[in-house]
Amino acid sequence: MIMPLLYVSTRCSTAELEEGLLFEAVAAPHAMGYEQMHLLITQLLAYLSTDSRSLDVVRQAAYCKRMLAGVLAAGDVGMMNTLLCHVQQMLRRSRRLQGLLDHESGGTSGYNAHASDPVEAGALTAPLWELSLLTQHYHPRIMENALQQLGRKA
Repeated sequence: MIMPLLYVSTRCSTAELEEGLLFEAVAAPHAMGYEQMHLLITQLLAYLSTDSRSLDVVRQAAYCKRMLAGVLAAGDVGMMNTLLCHVQQMLRRSRRLQGLLDHESGGTSGYNAHASDPVEAGALTAPLWELSLLTQHYHPRIMENALQQLGRKA
């Protein structure tokens, strides 16, 4: 169940956010309006930037995967670019997250996209394949941003 954004943005403590309310809300950006999604992104950016030390790499990886899934589901190019830029910032800050950019062929991952808790999602076991998919996006800005994050030239 997705929490209403006004509840998430005005009443959640850090402990509640860590319990997954914000993580659940990021799961379905298409279910929210444009303005609500921008408020959610603002809340997420504030949470991840101020509490980044309290967030372990497992949680950060789960948020990266959720945001990239949001990029694939979002219909607005501005929102897609915002999410991609934030993923890029997270990848720059953590060497362990940069390891998610390496794709090994074959095999299955233990990532659970439907997990309500970021720790239980298993995001460190799956590469960020969504970026590879976005390199074929129809919009040039999205394609360039994905290529840049993967270290390739457009």
